[in-house]
Amino acid sequence: MIRAGAIAGTALVFLGVATPGRSIADIADPDAAPGPPAPQGRQREQPGAAYDEGIQKGETALRRGEFQPALEAFKRALALKSTGEALFGIAKAYDGLDSHKLAVELCTQALAKVGSDPSLEAEVRGLRGSSLMALALGPDDKRLKDAEADLRAAAPVIVSARFNLGVALLKQNRDADGVRELRAYLEEAGDTLDGGVRRMIENPRRAREPYAPDFTLKTLEGRPLALADLKDKVVVLDFWGSWCQPCVKALPGLIKLARKLDQRVVLVSIDEGESETAWRSYVARNNMSWAQCWDNGQYAHALNVHQFPTYVVIDGEGLVRARRFGYDPRQTDAWLENEIKLALAALGPVR
Repeated sequence: MIRAGAIAGTALVFLGVATPGRSIADIADPDAAPGPPAPQGRQREQPGAAYDEGIQKGETALRRGEFQPALEAFKRALALKSTGEALFGIAKAYDGLDSHKLAVELCTQALAKVGSDPSLEAEVRGLRGSSLMALALGPDDKRLKDAEADLRAAAPVIVSARFNLGVALLKQNRDADGVRELRAYLEEAGDTLDGGVRRMIENPRRAREPYAPDFTLKTLEGRPLALADLKDKVVVLDFWGSWCQPCVKALPGLIKLARKLDQRVVLVSIDEGESETAWRSYVARNNMSWAQCWDNGQYAHALNVHQFPTYVVIDGEGLVRARRFGYDPRQTDAWLENEIKLALAALGPVR
């Protein structure tokens, strides 16, 4: 899924309704206590520059991928002036935090305030559509139909909505319709997913089943390593960092595992959150002889990896078979070996 409003790489909280003593800003933060009543007999001071500064800081934080600071900045702006722009900013921040239900709620509130701004309305509908799609649990989930309606409305204005519309249709098993929208997206924007759009057209199951996002990462030796190059192998991804104490504790078990793996299994450790220099130094000191890659956070985000270590087992077809985060010496090593055995069994006998 491509996030609405940008051609790039896709929580149940009740927002409530406005009640006496609670403003629309309070609704955006359900746990906030009611503020004091406004003094009687005088007008509220105009927000002006402070509102604009909040919006600007929120947008800057979004571009940097700093979603929590963005959320706080947009909430400050909303407290100064209740606008569709500020509500949409909060929705975008929640989307970045993978709080899709909140994103839907805030988009719905924003739509009530967009007025006669068709561009903003299209952006809001595009985001609400992609968030509804993320929440849908199956082809008959009503949220997919609602997502389709929003994305159709947004697609003439927001190019990424065309892609997400195609995916929403494929998720409903409407392959011919979905492929047609994806082809239209290709003509308009090109393959912004490094071949991923064409692969989805060729195999619509990619929209319905948990295929791992494709990656091309740089190895310790400076060579590119791509998931596409590992077809017909079981791939074990280890997202880690030397700054992460559970990751450090997991290392002896990974070293033992790497020694036992046969030629049909590839272990790939992907360093996150530190400089290339620190990564190279740690790998060299600890004799980590299997595939080592460095990521700037992009692939971790694509796989929704937010905790470390995280292990992802991918089968020979590219489907995510299992994932787990954290390290428990009593469980994790055994779990990983068992999941590898299950993936190998599905792969079939050695040919």
